[in-house]
Amino acid sequence: MQSRLAYETEGGLALALTPFTPPVQDYTSAETCTANQYRVPALFNKVVWETGTVNADIGGGRFENATHFLADLGIENLVYDPFNRPPTHNATVVRRVSGGRAHTVTLSNVLNVSNTAIGRAQAIVDAADALHKDGTAYFTVYEGDGSGVGRETPKGWQENRKLATYVPEILSYFENVKIKRGVIMAKGPRKHLIPAASADKEPSVEPISRSRYGVGKLIGGALYLHRSYMPHLAGTALWAAYDRARRELGDFDYNVVKITTQGDVTFFASPDFDTAHEPTAGEYRLVKADGTVKKGRTASLWHHKWLWVRDDYKGFDVDASKRRSAEWTARMTGVPRNNIGNPRVWAALLAEHGFASVTKKEA
Repeated sequence: MQSRLAYETEGGLALALTPFTPPVQDYTSAETCTANQYRVPALFNKVVWETGTVNADIGGGRFENATHFLADLGIENLVYDPFNRPPTHNATVVRRVSGGRAHTVTLSNVLNVSNTAIGRAQAIVDAADALHKDGTAYFTVYEGDGSGVGRETPKGWQENRKLATYVPEILSYFENVKIKRGVIMAKGPRKHLIPAASADKEPSVEPISRSRYGVGKLIGGALYLHRSYMPHLAGTALWAAYDRARRELGDFDYNVVKITTQGDVTFFASPDFDTAHEPTAGEYRLVKADGTVKKGRTASLWHHKWLWVRDDYKGFDVDASKRRSAEWTARMTGVPRNNIGNPRVWAALLAEHGFASVTKKEA
């Protein structure tokens, strides 16, 4: 019997996501957690804590302020963060909290730094899985300018949404959701919607292989590929979404296409796709399934660019690109890869693992 991909709930469509699967997304929280370096997140002062309990801190960052704060109250705080903690740490936490073994769950300013619904849903699913059936999950967000218009920031992404707008997303995975003192409180995790977490192994790294279409790279449920290989999708739902979106695009010269299963299509004008080992995504136009068009630019890097094309591509040396992938993945075994799209993080990793520089010319 085939597993269901989504369920209808009173909160809307709930994706059947496996808990504690690190999301692969355009922006990460690796650079956004620095505000908590010297202080305890405000959320932790708004919860009525009970001594002797366990709290799962989803997206808790790399600092230990909250953990020390709760330890003084006789509470064990276990931080799970795929962007700021190593895989071995996260795997240990998953084994401790998955399946409803945390009395409370906290997500402090986590949802507002994810630019995708599936990325936010993954964090909410993690919370619902970790929370005991009689426990409470607590969510806060930074509202930014409150405009509801998300945008890229120097450190990643900001949704700029009011707290109440996140309630429907949380309600998809919790039965009772309310707002009190600037905190979303969620009870009654919908356990029947959540597959079992893979707590017996470390979080996986996406395999280096082309998509089932013979070209393109799957990232976070979206397919990325070079424009010249779009005909390989002919006759599929992804092609239909692309064909519709390009009619709405207008005058924009693009070389890379991203298509989601929801029918959203992003056209990228990557400025160095053929010359950089890890090209910059660059300027883009996002054509939503409803026909609305959004303009933007991102400095995020792409890896394993040979997946975007086939072996017959003439723009760069495909074999050299494959060797590049093999070389850096071998040297960086065990290194968390969810934030390597950040140019500064990537440059630091290259230097740390013996690469002389971020070379902009494909070998």
